[in-house]
Amino acid sequence: MKHQRIYMRYYKDYGCWLKVDGDYGRAMDSGESFNLCLSKVVSVPCRLGLTGQRLWYVEIGSNQLKLNLRINEIYEIEN
Repeated sequence: MKHQRIYMRYYKDYGCWLKVDGDYGRAMDSGESFNLCLSKVVSVPCRLGLTGQRLWYVEIGSNQLKLNLRINEIYEIEN
C-alpha cells in the first residue's frame, strides 16, 4: 500500500501540531505514530512526543532516538 504524503505544521493558537492535507487539518496527539519523510525516497517511522510546554520531539526507531521539532518548520510526513 502506497502512503499518502501530507504535511504537519505547528499552530500556536491551538498549541499543537496539525496534519494538513489541502484545506483540511487535524490536530495530532502526543504518542501518535507516522512516517517522517527525510527525502523523496526515504522515510522513517516515528512517534510524536511532548516534554513540557511547546517542546515537541519525534522518537525514531527501536532505540527511541529523540529529535526536537522546530515549531516554525513544516514537515512532510506519510499518512
